[in-house]
Amino acid sequence: MKKFSIVLPCLNELENLKLLIIEIKKKYKKYKIEFVIVDDNSTDGTEAFFKKKIPNVKYIKRTKYLSLGKSVELGIKNSAYSKILVMDADFNHTPRDIRKFLKYISNKEYKFISGSRFLIGGFSVNLQRHILSKLYSYILSKIISVNLTELLSGFFLIDKSIFLKLKQKDKIFCGYGDYYVRLLISVSNMREKIKEVPVKYGKRKFGQSKSKFIS
Repeated sequence: MKKFSIVLPCLNELENLKLLIIEIKKKYKKYKIEFVIVDDNSTDGTEAFFKKKIPNVKYIKRTKYLSLGKSVELGIKNSAYSKILVMDADFNHTPRDIRKFLKYISNKEYKFISGSRFLIGGFSVNLQRHILSKLYSYILSKIISVNLTELLSGFFLIDKSIFLKLKQKDKIFCGYGDYYVRLLISVSNMREKIKEVPVKYGKRKFGQSKSKFIS
């Protein structure tokens, strides 16, 4: 049975997480999945709920300062399996798209798979956000010379060997959505091939967005 970890950084996403984990388990029964919940000091009962012993769920709480980048780093670092999927906890990244990443779980050529709304088959539910993000990604890709259609998604599958080779992780994994741009630059500089797959952004089920970046 193939195994992979899913890192779910969160802030007050308890109701979304409950549904998300159930849906992923139902859709991917053929895989052994470890869920790594990295909580940025939520106040909605996330800690009390996940402190219970739930099979295949690892709960980590951060208390210092809000940082999506730091949460992602901590989640990857503490994942048990070598293949690690990072995704949003609010259904912005949809469970049905996970299969597109898993197609490459045994591929030795690609150790980093990145989701893109801007490939054929991908889209965002918010048209204005989609257009602005696409324009931003295009301009930024030219500036930093990273030949990808999207630099903002934060929906990716990484081999832990790549993570361990990254230098100056503290400078990569910090801030909010901007951490992902730095991560893509660093992986590209390592001469690792990055494979993009189309993803379709969905609508959050509960709560409000905490997005602090154009994506």
